[in-house]
Amino acid sequence: MDLIFPLFLSAKQIDQTDRFTQLALCAANLALEDAGGLEGYAPRRLAVSLGSGMGGFSTFESSAARKLQNKSMPPFTVPRIMANSAAAWIATKHGMKGANLTCSTACSSGANAIGMGLDLLRTGKADAVIAGGAEACVLPLTMSGFEALHALSTGFNDDPARASRPFAKGRDGFVIGEGVGILILEKEEAAQRRGAKIYARLAAVLAMQHISLRRIWKGKWRRCGRQLKMPV
Repeated sequence: MDLIFPLFLSAKQIDQTDRFTQLALCAANLALEDAGGLEGYAPRRLAVSLGSGMGGFSTFESSAARKLQNKSMPPFTVPRIMANSAAAWIATKHGMKGANLTCSTACSSGANAIGMGLDLLRTGKADAVIAGGAEACVLPLTMSGFEALHALSTGFNDDPARASRPFAKGRDGFVIGEGVGILILEKEEAAQRRGAKIYARLAAVLAMQHISLRRIWKGKWRRCGRQLKMPV
C-alpha cells in the first residue's frame, strides 16, 4: 500500500497526514473515479461522513516515543492524530463544503458513519455523501492493549487462515488489521439520471456497539440464532 500512496498524494500531503488518513484519501479518490465524479452537485450539497475507532494512533505512538526521548514534536502532530482528519482532508482535497462528520464508535465506526450519511440524504441536508471508515492501528501499543484485554484470537496461531471467525461458536477473539472502505451515497433517482453504477440500495444501518443496547439485544440475538440454526 505504501507504494500506492504517491499515485494519489503529494509528498507534502503524505508528510502532513497519518496512515489512516492516507488510506481514506486513496480510497475516496478511487470511489469518486468509479462513481464518475460528483461535479454535477453544488459543493455545499456534498458531504463527508467517515468513521475511525482509533484515528491517527500511529502518529500518537511515534510522537509519544519522541517525547520520551526528549526529541522535538513534529508540527503536524495534533492534526495528524485527530480522528476527524480523514474526513476533513477528503473534503478539502475535493472541494466538498457540506456537512463534514466523523464517527468514533469502536468497531462499528464505519457502519455508523454510513448510517449518518444515509440520514443526511433522507433529511435533505446533502445530495451526495462520501461515507465509510478507515483504520490503521496495527501497532505495538494497540496490540499490547488488546492482548491485555484478552480480546485477540490466540487459538489459531498455527492456522491463521481460520483465526478470524466472528460468527463461529468456537471463536476466541478477533484478528486486528488495517483497511478502508469508502462508498458514494446518493438518492437513487439522481444516480440514475447521471448514469452512475449502482451497486446496492441502502435501506437501513444497524451497528451494535452501544454497551447497554448489547445487553438488551443479547437474548434476542440468541433466539434469532436458534431460529436460523446458526452457531452464535
